[in-house]
Parts: sequence; C-alpha cells; structure tokens
Amino acid sequence: MLQLQNLKQTLALATVSTTNGATATSDAIDTIGYSELQVCILATTSNTVTNKFTVCKLQQSDTTDGTFADVTGYVGGTSFTVANANTSASYLTILNVDLKGKKRYFKSVVSPQTTQSITVLANLGRGAIAPSSATLQGVNTVVNPS
Repeated sequence: MLQLQNLKQTLALATVSTTNGATATSDAIDTIGYSELQVCILATTSNTVTNKFTVCKLQQSDTTDGTFADVTGYVGGTSFTVANANTSASYLTILNVDLKGKKRYFKSVVSPQTTQSITVLANLGRGAIAPSSATLQGVNTVVNPS
C-alpha cells in the first residue's frame, strides 16, 4: 500500500465488549472513490496467549444493507493464520485490501475466545479526489504543520 495519499479514516466499530463466542461485526465501510482499504482490528489483552480470534474475516456487498459474503483471501483460519493473542499488549490485526475488482461495501466480523473489547478502524487510501477537510477525511480534527 502507498501510505498517506488521499486518505480517509472511518471508525467502523466503536469499542465494544465481546464475550466468548459472541460476534463483533463492524458497520459497513463505503469504499467508493478509493483504491485501497486497510482494516485495523484492535482487541484488548487476553487472559491466555492461546486465546485467539475464532472468527476473523472481511465480508463484502454491493449495497450497505445487502447480503455480505466472505472475501476470498481474508478469512482467518482458511486464507491466513490467526495469530495467538497477547497477554501483555493490545492485539492488533491489519487486513490490507486492493479494491480493484471488489464490491463497494465491506464489514469485518470477529469472534474472540474470551471477553475482549474490540475496535475496528478503516483507512481508505489512494482516493480519486483528495479529501480537503476534516469532515471529508472522516475525522474531527486534522493538523497539518508547516
């Protein structure tokens, strides 16, 4: 991914406490006008290292309220190995997506083995038009020091 080019950030899932076996599903991430997507899944520490996500995947759809289907290459345990959890630091998983040939909307789906707080941030990159304000960049404040 090329970094810092026409970026937009989205808080796709505000921090939510998710219990063992429950599922944390992010809001739909609208990727229109962007070439790249980075989904950052952050979880609090786990009680044991072997407690890793039992589900960790991306899904896509043509519409925000349509049927979402798994994205090939982004299904933990099938397409990639889900790393063991950390007991002394936050647990972070990053999924980088080239949006060429993909659908417009994405969601992340995560299930922990133990109660963990989960947050999902989405970074959209290489926008067709550079977002010129904090609002268009999906944030409250942008600081551009000279």
